[in-house]
This record gives sequence, C-alpha cells and structure tokens, in this order.
Amino acid sequence: MAKFVLVALNSPTSDGDAQAVDAWYDTLHIPELKSIRGVTKARRYKAVRGRIPGHELWSNLAIYEIEADDLSDISEGLQSQISGFHPDFDRADSAHVFARQVAGDDDANPAAYANALFGYVGKNVVVSGCASGMGQATARLLCQLGANVHGLDRRKATIELASFHEVDLRDPASIDAAVEALPARLDAVFNCAGLGPTFSPMDIFRVNFVGTRYLTERLVPRLGPGGAIASIASTAGMGWSRNLDLHLQLQATTGFEEAVAWMEERVDLLGEGYIFSKEAIVVWTLCQSQRLIGNGIRINCTLPGLTQTPMLTDQIAVNTAPAVLEQVIAPFGRASTPEEQAFALAFLNSSAASYLNGSTLNVDGGRIAWLSLKGGFVG
Repeated sequence: MAKFVLVALNSPTSDGDAQAVDAWYDTLHIPELKSIRGVTKARRYKAVRGRIPGHELWSNLAIYEIEADDLSDISEGLQSQISGFHPDFDRADSAHVFARQVAGDDDANPAAYANALFGYVGKNVVVSGCASGMGQATARLLCQLGANVHGLDRRKATIELASFHEVDLRDPASIDAAVEALPARLDAVFNCAGLGPTFSPMDIFRVNFVGTRYLTERLVPRLGPGGAIASIASTAGMGWSRNLDLHLQLQATTGFEEAVAWMEERVDLLGEGYIFSKEAIVVWTLCQSQRLIGNGIRINCTLPGLTQTPMLTDQIAVNTAPAVLEQVIAPFGRASTPEEQAFALAFLNSSAASYLNGSTLNVDGGRIAWLSLKGGFVG
C-alpha cells in the first residue's frame, strides 16, 4: 500500500460570501473527500494569502492524505469530488492539484518508490510530434508510465492517447485551436515536434523554434508548481554560445509574427535553418529557466545525437555520405533508438529531476565529449 499527498491551492474568484465558502468547504467538500475509499485525511488551511511567491492570490490550502496501491485506483472518485468546487471557484485559473508519493517507515515497496520518482500516474501531459520518431516513443512511454497523454501533430497518431489534436506549428491559429482543446490543468509539456534539414529554412525555423515557443507560452499558465517542460534540441545546436548575442536578440522578440519578421530581416544568417533553430531552443531554455522557476516550473532540453527516426532514414541518410555518418556516431558506434531519447525526456520532467532546471542534457552516446577531447568543439 502506497501513501500519497495531494495539495490543492485555490481562492474564490470573487469576494463572495466568505462564510458560505467556509461552510461549503468544512461541511460538504472535506467530508465528501473523506468518504472516498483510500483518503485517510483531508484538511484545509487558511491565511496563506501573500505567503506563496508568485501565487499571492491563493487563500486556501487543502492537504489530502491517501493510501492506495495506485493513485489511479481512486482517481475517478477524486476527480468527481475535486471538480465540484464552490461556485465562486474557477478551477482552471485558481486551483492547482498535484500528487507526491511519500515513503513511510512501514512502506518499503521499491516498485512504489520508483513510481513516485519516475512515474506519471494520473498526470496530464502534452506531447508535440507524437505521430513519429522521438515524439511517438515519448508518448508511448508516458502512456506506459500511467500518464494521460494529449498528443499534437500534423499527422494522425497511431497509438492510443487520452486525446489527439491536429496542429501545424507553422500556423499560430492552428496552435491556438489545439490549445483550446487541451485540459485546463497540465503537469508536463514535451516539445518533440521538429522538421529536418530538407525543408525550407524558414519552415524549419517556424516549427523548430517559433511554433514550439508559442505553443509552450500558451500552455505555461496551465502548469502549476511542480510542472515541467522538456524540449528536444540537438547536438547540431551545441555551438549556441558562439552566436549568443544574436540569439538573445531573437529571445527578446514577443509573439509568433514578431519572431518570424525578425528572422526574415536576417535570413542570410539562418543558413539551412536546422542548426540555428536548435541553437535557439537551447538559448530559449536557458532564458526561460530563470523566469519560470519563480512559479515552480522547471524547463530543460535534450541534445540528441543521431537517432533512428524517419528524419534520419528519409532525410539525413539519403543526403549524407556513409563516411560522414560513421563519424557522427562516434564513439558509441551506433545511432540512438527513439526509445533511448524518450527515457531521457521522461526523466527530465519526472519528480526524480526536481532540481534540474536550465539543463542541456547530451543524449548522444558521448559524441560531444568525443569532439571536445579532439578539439573539434569549443562551446
């Protein structure tokens, strides 16, 4: 039997009748929660207004202690009760609920402890690029770990998800429509969508950076404390520091169209588009890590090496000499599988990575280390 702690932070959306809200909480909501099998304690604390940095408006803190073999065992009951807020509450804007499994002296269950650190049971996550490659592998892994996976892609996903929404990251209107269909509360975002170097440079830039940034900015308000964002960059973007001043100018743009216009005025600097767009993801991750952590949200990215995806087989391999490909997979001697990249992404957004923020995780089989030792890469 595992133990969980759920914390709910909320406030009335209007002054309302404080006595009526208190009465609802103490005589209806808390008792109903206690009636759910597995909920051992349910308590409410007040006077937290102004004491939680970044969330000064929250005036109620409720703590629910639960004992269950799996949080999903009682999730239906919890959802039906937690969603029944007082009319003066707006769940989407003023309530954030998250769970953390805790270990006790009498709870020596290695599997339960591993699930608390690395699992996603009951969590709402968004995965862009879920129809193929690393995005598909990530979505499948998260489903296996118990997450409610909401997928985004231009092509229909072939795996069973909590929901799927067609989106074109080159089009902000398409992104807006997809966002409106997603849950009001999210726990993690996985930015896996991307175009390879055979597309036009501006399309690559729009999808790999501008659309990814715009989508994430639209989703951040739905992430509460403990939320996390992981994006796929690339070892192709490992030289970002050489162009830092230029990338900081790009980061200063706001919105979709402004970023596109900024790049169009400097299109000669874009090159084939892929390298610049991946450098931009790295610098954006670094910048946002300083801002979002104030709200308890972490953001990191991975730098994958060569990976066996449709991008490799359909685009890179047919346009690259075999001798060059052999050099790119040094020193490991083979390309990564999509699943190996998914493992790293799932770790970054898990509870086990709670102190990782602003990290660029090389998932390249030692490629960057190999280049560094040979003097072929200077960051």
